[in-house]
Amino acid sequence: MVLVTGQDSGVKALRPRRRDGVWSVSVVWETDEVAMELSNPVLVGDAVFGLSHRSAGQYFVLDARTGVVRWRGAPREADNTAVVKADDLLLLLNDDGEMIVGRLSGAGLERIRSYTVADSPPGLSPPFRETASSSRMSTPSRCGRLTEHGDSAPAPVE
Repeated sequence: MVLVTGQDSGVKALRPRRRDGVWSVSVVWETDEVAMELSNPVLVGDAVFGLSHRSAGQYFVLDARTGVVRWRGAPREADNTAVVKADDLLLLLNDDGEMIVGRLSGAGLERIRSYTVADSPPGLSPPFRETASSSRMSTPSRCGRLTEHGDSAPAPVE
């Protein structure tokens, strides 16, 4: 399946097929309850996790088979976020420089920890790199060590 979404256009799941050398596309499901403008969805088991621009930035979980919205978070979470799946964890890099580490449960997004990783809006794609001394994250706008949420601003990476 291929997910198609955009500002105020909902989410649509399409299934492309090729039969006898001819391509066709069928709509598997669609919903107008959520939509993504500046966020990428990720597949976690049979669920799609993402950030809808509706409700001023609201995390959501869709059933990947039916498109039914299973869960919505609080409004005003972020204007945009980059989502990366790492095993059973989700890494969410928000536009305010906060990175949330969490996982999906039956009750939605279970937040495990959050970090301040930038003191200015980071880029949309979270590139990670490992060093011998610690895990670090770099973004086009700022490069810094992870600091637990509420700590001081990120220390520059030498």
